[in-house]
Amino acid sequence: MQGFEWKPPVDAVDFVGALGNAGRMAGCLMNGVAVANREAARRSAGTETALDVLLRWAWIRRRTPAQDIEDFRNGQPLQVVGFTKSIGGAAMASVGRGKQFARLRQGYLRLAVGEAPVWSDRRGERTASLKLPFELKLTGEKVPMAPKFERYELVTADGTYDLAVPKKDAELVRYVFGPAQN
Repeated sequence: MQGFEWKPPVDAVDFVGALGNAGRMAGCLMNGVAVANREAARRSAGTETALDVLLRWAWIRRRTPAQDIEDFRNGQPLQVVGFTKSIGGAAMASVGRGKQFARLRQGYLRLAVGEAPVWSDRRGERTASLKLPFELKLTGEKVPMAPKFERYELVTADGTYDLAVPKKDAELVRYVFGPAQN
């Protein structure tokens, strides 16, 4: 390519614009305002992307739930994919004749030592910080169209919520929300 020259961004605001979402989580300046320095969360063992599935098919091993718990103990924030109907408020869907039901929403649970667990919807519309004390109960109900997920009832100081997480991440979630926190 003739005549193309890359120029680095001029100031920190442009630098964050060049980084996109990565700058928001790294504690950089955003629109001239400092963002809290929160370490970016790593995906948990059960939170798989399409690339992770391909690597698993090629017999290339990925993280294990035991390694996730050890990383969590050592201060590494983790991100667990999940489904809920109630955390952050119910999202209602109309089925006609004025009838509505709470629909299942996908999102992420950010788990970090010393921080309250935070639920954020995949679309970013709803977020909720979960408050101590926690009690987690396995309900045994199936998650529609998600056979690799387990459904739990999560009791917090703010109320009772439903939560579905991958079976691989169940050990980590039970560790975080278990009796050690009470």
